[in-house]
Amino acid sequence: VNFSDSNFFDKVNFKQVKFTGVAKFNNSNFHQTTSFELAKFKQLADFERVIWHKDTDFNKVNWSDRALFSKNKFLQSLRLTNSTFEKAAAFRNSYFFEDIDLRDSNLLDQIDFSNVFFKQNKSLKVDGLAFEADRAKLIGDNGIIGEVISVSVLEGNENVLHNLVRNFRNLEQIPDANQIEYQIKKLQLEKLSTQLKNTFFDELLKLNWLETLLKWLGLALLLLLGDYGTNFNVVFGVGTIAIAYFGFIFWIVDRYRRRLPQAIIPNRYETICMTSSFSILALFGIVNIEQTADLPWLTFACLAFVLLPIPLLLLIRLY
Repeated sequence: VNFSDSNFFDKVNFKQVKFTGVAKFNNSNFHQTTSFELAKFKQLADFERVIWHKDTDFNKVNWSDRALFSKNKFLQSLRLTNSTFEKAAAFRNSYFFEDIDLRDSNLLDQIDFSNVFFKQNKSLKVDGLAFEADRAKLIGDNGIIGEVISVSVLEGNENVLHNLVRNFRNLEQIPDANQIEYQIKKLQLEKLSTQLKNTFFDELLKLNWLETLLKWLGLALLLLLGDYGTNFNVVFGVGTIAIAYFGFIFWIVDRYRRRLPQAIIPNRYETICMTSSFSILALFGIVNIEQTADLPWLTFACLAFVLLPIPLLLLIRLY
């Protein structure tokens, strides 16, 4: 079939249609909702340079050959749930103004999201996504694609997330692999939070509740103070503030702790140098965290919770 350069002004329904030959829809406009649910494409499906004005449904579609969606504009949602991609699919240079639903789909070849644009807070939902062959890959821009991939819950998606980590590591896209690792830990934290809330009253005095609480606290600290080690800027900012704070506190104590027989008072030059260096380093760390952390003020609160008691305990032990 050849629907190239077509304008579909009414609702389009290709439900359960079997395309035995090449299907050409390139340079077309779909102005209303469009459904290809349960359709089968036996040969090349060319949807390049298409504009989809309303919701688009490719639910339970089987793609036996390549699916080309390069330079598309999806102004509403795109559903690709429970679909099977036996050959490569390409969404390069496309625009997505709503979420892409790729849940429970099967990849036997690569699917390419290079140079795509996602509207803010929109995501690529991959719950239940299966990599069914060694050549199956999910491709996207380094440092970007990992930010838009999402799953709703950890349970049932452990293999999906681990496959994505391996996928990006094989592609040498370490920032994206780290972002998926970070998402795993966030989901683990949500799961622990739910367990704590559901068992608080019944198991308050039991050891397993306390163990869960300690796991939750440790994981929350790791996420807030550095996105579980995946966010270099947050880690660097936290480290800069911690070093400056510890150095300044112990300098003050060391200079003023002795009163007899003769007080050790720092001169003006030393005081100016220490105060200015502490202020510069602390400000640098604060700005770094403010610009890169997901929840900067919660990160600052967590940092204060960790930093304030530790010098006190060390001072008591030392002096």
